[in-house]
Amino acid sequence: INIVNSENLNNNLNNNESDSDCKNENSKIIENDTSFYHFNNMFIPLDEEIITELMHTVRFRWMDTKQLEEIEQNSYVPRNLLVEALFAKLKDDSSEQTIQSNFDENNNNNNNPNNNSNNNSNNNNIHVVLTSAQLKSLRLAPRLACGTIFEHESDLDTNGIIYWIATKGCKQSWQNPHTTSQLRVVVSSIERGDPAFLVSRDQQELWTKDVPASWIMIDFGPNRSVVPSAYTLRHGGNYRADSLRTWDLQGSQDGSIWTLLRRHSNDQSLNGPFATYTWSIETISKFRLFRLLQTGHNSSNHNFLVISAFEVYGELYEK
Repeated sequence: INIVNSENLNNNLNNNESDSDCKNENSKIIENDTSFYHFNNMFIPLDEEIITELMHTVRFRWMDTKQLEEIEQNSYVPRNLLVEALFAKLKDDSSEQTIQSNFDENNNNNNNPNNNSNNNSNNNNIHVVLTSAQLKSLRLAPRLACGTIFEHESDLDTNGIIYWIATKGCKQSWQNPHTTSQLRVVVSSIERGDPAFLVSRDQQELWTKDVPASWIMIDFGPNRSVVPSAYTLRHGGNYRADSLRTWDLQGSQDGSIWTLLRRHSNDQSLNGPFATYTWSIETISKFRLFRLLQTGHNSSNHNFLVISAFEVYGELYEK
């Protein structure tokens, strides 16, 4: 079933392939209704009627007042769409009931007596054109959240979420995201190194003090959350000693309630100078923070937590 609205255009655009080393470079061409509005402006040389139809698929109701003031200057945007958006925002401001989308194409097809002939058809490519009322209902409803998917290919490759953040979506050269405040690394204590080393591309040593239950945490910030599918660690020393063996990977949204994502007991995967390894994670939940909590002695029977790199893969949601 092909539904004529902005979602199909968005999906088609996001199938473009990138020649860059960063596999996710073009994965979010249209991020929100503002970018979709600017995308529609690319077609202004076309027939005015076509542009007007495209503008009807933009959800102006979810733009802020400043954006609407700028858009008001565009003669190709029908005035009634802006009035509709402003009335919806006013209802929110006055705490009245907001307009909700109740459109269900399957129910509409089943309840419409004129569709009996279509129901008996063997045509598998049904083309559904939304009515003006249905389009209005869609415009006033929030879009479903859509994350960017990051898949692991090799340890510490350029497909990870932290690499994406450090390069601002592969649009600039890599910069340490802790140093630039794109994310935050917090360590329970420091014997050697700097918190920024955890998200560095270089082989640098980061040690906690020799204290039981040592931990290292990464905070992706209030505007990001991750549904993790895998994570990579790198041992933090140029020798086998003091390698991580027993620990928990935890996730949290608020930093106070932690969810166990994977438990490791005498895991000897990290067993060499700056050794790396990647483990899978099974969860459907989103997390803002991730924490490595050492729950037993390392390979040298110490409590030093020695790690020099962390990367995570999965689905990234950004506000």
